[in-house]
Amino acid sequence: MKNWLGHANMPDKTNATLDEIFGGNPESRIADTGNAIRKTLSDSRGVLVFGAGNNGRRIASLLPSQGCPVLGFIDEVAENQGKLIADLPVHSLEAASQLYGPDVAIVVSIFNPAHSFVKTRKKLGLHGWTSLSIFHLCLLYPDTFLPFYSAGVSDAILQNRQTYETLYRSLVDDRSKDELIAHLKFRLFADFDALPDPIGLDFAHIKDRLADDIAFIDGGAFDGDSIQAFLKVAGDRFASIVAYEPDSRNFSKLSAFCQSLPPSVRDRIGIRNKGVWSHGGRIGFNETSTPGSSFHPEAVNTVEVVSLDEDIQLESAAFIKLDVEGAEMASLHGARNIIQRGEAIFSIAVYHEPDDLWKIPQLIEQYNEHYRFGLRSHGYDGADLMLYAFPA
Repeated sequence: MKNWLGHANMPDKTNATLDEIFGGNPESRIADTGNAIRKTLSDSRGVLVFGAGNNGRRIASLLPSQGCPVLGFIDEVAENQGKLIADLPVHSLEAASQLYGPDVAIVVSIFNPAHSFVKTRKKLGLHGWTSLSIFHLCLLYPDTFLPFYSAGVSDAILQNRQTYETLYRSLVDDRSKDELIAHLKFRLFADFDALPDPIGLDFAHIKDRLADDIAFIDGGAFDGDSIQAFLKVAGDRFASIVAYEPDSRNFSKLSAFCQSLPPSVRDRIGIRNKGVWSHGGRIGFNETSTPGSSFHPEAVNTVEVVSLDEDIQLESAAFIKLDVEGAEMASLHGARNIIQRGEAIFSIAVYHEPDDLWKIPQLIEQYNEHYRFGLRSHGYDGADLMLYAFPA
């Protein structure tokens, strides 16, 4: 009998390994984690939010509805300190420690690939504080704080054990299998300590799979950081690069980066101020001039989008990266013909939506059952988790 990846179901260590998560009584562990979070909040005289950016302001506005008073912010950006943000004071770390002492809880709002909650937790612990993350709030108060990236309702994972077993068997190496187990622990139990150290923006682990005449297609090119990582491993051994970036300011940075490259490299790069989608047209877009710019149907501004099947003609093997802030599924629908030809390697973000971790490999298999998969953490705290799809 074959599973949805087209591979025979064979006895292996999958069940024993996944029993770390699904065996016993995971619901009880989730409940225990929730109770510990609740106790941390209830035992404190209030909450300080670490980071006064968009996530921090959202936490500060929502947490009081759960009976948790927010006393202010801690922010390491000097120009924010001493100000009021959302009518709450912003303190430096040292000032907050002197003013509030150890009997407050800290909620760390920062979520980006370069930030480690574990490292921040250790730093804050030196002041006697117990720290929580926004992911802990998502676990305890899902109706209030979801959706938020990979965080989701635990039942959606627990009810899909067979799906994750199938994905586990399809993974090409032990590191990928370890990654899957670690990220399921993180998503179910907010277990940051289970997560592996990220490899950063580095494609060295697939270097041997890249043909000498490969084309690199960069969906969500930002400022050229992925192109730089690709060139680091490919050197001069590539046919062409096509990069898509719909955010106008990010596109300007991308253009400047490409102009800085030697002519022998620059002349093989095409950059397009467009988004990648399931089909061509224009759709709403929240432009933030950050890696987090994203499509939104109710956004006032619109951008041009294209499908990869319609916009590029591949004459050689390809390496296609898609980190498009939640539009990965739509982009893959628009690359159906490329997937069916089975000549492209994919690197696809699976951390923007909770179910993308299994829905994206399932979709690829529906188009071409011969793909196998890998997982790598390129960032901290579940950010920049990328699924690699390799043709047979």
